[in-house]
Amino acid sequence: MDYDNKESIKAFWNSRAGLGLWAGTNDIIAKEIEMLALGKYIKDGMKVLEAGCGNGVSAIHFASKFDIEIVASDFAEKLLEEAKSLALGQKLKGKIDFRKMDILNITDLNGEFDIIYTERVIINLMSWDAQKKAIINILSMLKPNGMFLMCENSEDGLNEINNWRAALNLKSIEMPWHNRYLKDSEISEVRIADVSLEEIDYYSSTYYLLSRVLNAALARDSGLEPSYESPINQMALKLPSIGKFGQGRIWVWRKKQPKAIGD
Repeated sequence: MDYDNKESIKAFWNSRAGLGLWAGTNDIIAKEIEMLALGKYIKDGMKVLEAGCGNGVSAIHFASKFDIEIVASDFAEKLLEEAKSLALGQKLKGKIDFRKMDILNITDLNGEFDIIYTERVIINLMSWDAQKKAIINILSMLKPNGMFLMCENSEDGLNEINNWRAALNLKSIEMPWHNRYLKDSEISEVRIADVSLEEIDYYSSTYYLLSRVLNAALARDSGLEPSYESPINQMALKLPSIGKFGQGRIWVWRKKQPKAIGD
């Protein structure tokens, strides 16, 4: 076993299989912003892998918008069953192939993917060694010029949000028990000869600043619990992302084209 809490994490995600849009997160606006950010990189004709598809909401969304072939994999059986059920009767432009796979032990896929993406999957691995292994494993499955969109949560981004919350006397946000957020210092250690970290998309900065700081403070001052569906959070959907506040980031890795003979 590659990480000690594998079965407890699987049980947790299986328990959320029937929650529809809420299976992966209770914050649906954050999920929508996440899918909008990922969708900027996807184009018709691509072969795509979602490593850790959960109940299939994102895979179904992208297959409905783009003419793509998408392999949607997960290791939680009940989530995969729910994903297949959700996909039934959907009007799709592309094709989805649901498969049971463990992100640390994907062995029957070769380097044919134009895009591979994760959505808060690697953070379920509770050590940097396991997280690094998953990243390297995924990168090995890209075709030349292919991209890995590592859409995960950042500990550095969470710390920045908590600094702003502290300025308004708000309690710090803690990581969930089943997560280990990624650290900038550790990601900088990943060195692969034919792969480069092309950019970091801080897509969630505006949303987290407004929802986790401003909305939270206004709700507290009104004696209320902050609502994920508040007007402030809704407005954040229409605003561009600024700064590096958000815990949600997309690390964009690209596999290099092999050099031509004579270069």
